[in-house]
Amino acid sequence: MQVRVRKYLEYILEGEMTYNVEEQKVLGLLSGPLRNEISTELNLKALRNCKVFNNNFTEKFLVVLAKDLKETTLSPEQVIFKVRIRILGLISHLIQSFKRSTRR
Repeated sequence: MQVRVRKYLEYILEGEMTYNVEEQKVLGLLSGPLRNEISTELNLKALRNCKVFNNNFTEKFLVVLAKDLKETTLSPEQVIFKVRIRILGLISHLIQSFKRSTRR
C-alpha cells in the first residue's frame, strides 16, 4: 500500500493532474446547467470516438449515456478489482439508459 500511495503522490506532484485541477476550477465558475452541457458534450465526443459505442448504438442513446457518465481519476498502475462486476454494472447501466431513452 505504501508503494501505491507513493506512486500516486508522485503522479500528482509531477503535474500530471494539474490540468485536471485547473479544469475543475474553471468549470466550477460556470452555472450548473452550462457545466452539465459542457460535460455532456465532452462525454459524447469520447463515446463517438469509441468504436464499440459508435458502431452499436444510436446517436439518441449516446446522448442519454453521455449525460450519465461520471469521470473517475485513477493513479498509474492502479489495479481495478471486480472487473466482472464492473462489466455487469456497465451492461446494466447501458440497458437502463436505453430504456430511459426509448420512453422519451
